[in-house]
Amino acid sequence: MGKITYEDKENLDTNPSIPEKNKVTAENMNEIKEGINELDLQLSGIYVKIIEDENE
Repeated sequence: MGKITYEDKENLDTNPSIPEKNKVTAENMNEIKEGINELDLQLSGIYVKIIEDENE
């Protein structure tokens, strides 16, 4: 697994006539990025622990 490395996003279209539930916002994309990167960090730690245990 790898980290998501794009820069944080900013909203380009803030058209208020489009309901929020029908938009993918910068906040949504940045939240997904943070979640994936946190999972990557946790899984990397687990992988290192497994390798260490195998080498003992």
